[in-house]
Amino acid sequence: LNYIVSILVECCIQEDKYLNYYSQIAEILCKVSKIFKKLFEIAFLETCKTIFRYKINKIKISGNFFGYLFSTGSLSWICFSNMIITILHSNSSIRIFLKYILITIILILGKNFSKKLLKNIVFNSQKLHIYEKKNIINLIYGGIFKDY
Repeated sequence: LNYIVSILVECCIQEDKYLNYYSQIAEILCKVSKIFKKLFEIAFLETCKTIFRYKINKIKISGNFFGYLFSTGSLSWICFSNMIITILHSNSSIRIFLKYILITIILILGKNFSKKLLKNIVFNSQKLHIYEKKNIINLIYGGIFKDY
């Protein structure tokens, strides 16, 4: 089963432009079986670890792929809990990847719903300090949603 997931992700990334077809197949697989959902979550974390190897277009396509899965509820938001996204702990590739994930989520769910969803995730997080929560909320209202 792991082979099916990795082939599906790789086929999507190898296309010249993002095709929703692969995301829809992944969504169906995730909703049919919890095993596939777990495997796609593992594939997401593996992609985060190796995203620096990809060119910009492939980063964009993979961000769209996983953004679609997050926005349809096929992947759990807990995947983001282990990620540390600061200037010191991340590179530009992972930030671009996350940008396209968020853009896809905004386009699918809508701007207002996405703001509420991200705000709830941030406020319900036990790991974040008050200062970090304020910075993230400012990012949500000021930076990420400004253009979309």
